[in-house]
Amino acid sequence: MLEMQRMVLVSKTIWEVKMKRILIPILVTGILLLSACAAPSPSTTQPAAPAVIEISAAQLYEEYEANEIAADQKYKDKMLKVTGVVSSIGKDVLGSPYVVLTGGREYEVWGVQCTFSSAYEPQLAKLTKGQVVTVTGKCKGYLINVLLEAD
Repeated sequence: MLEMQRMVLVSKTIWEVKMKRILIPILVTGILLLSACAAPSPSTTQPAAPAVIEISAAQLYEEYEANEIAADQKYKDKMLKVTGVVSSIGKDVLGSPYVVLTGGREYEVWGVQCTFSSAYEPQLAKLTKGQVVTVTGKCKGYLINVLLEAD
């Protein structure tokens, strides 16, 4: 009888060891799968779009005139939405079309020079001096005019 109890005890112990070897990996795998499902995947979270700074052409030009270094820190390489009065329309020395936006004051020559790709020429051909427009683009700094590369 004692031997029978030992056999049952030994077989229980072997069975428990086998079950532990099977159950522990299953439990660990299940926990890992659940945690992976609960955490947001990097592919589903999108980075926030960079904020677009809205500003008038007159204010942007005045800030660059007052302190180019401070204005560069605030605006350079950032997306801007600039509203102003068209003071000139043309092509630069490289043949790129541009529009200069100012505050609209009389005898105002300098402002924000917005350069475009040649694909925009049909739209730019319809503009007139004195027209109020808004251009979105990346600020490239200051060189006589504030430079804005339109998107």
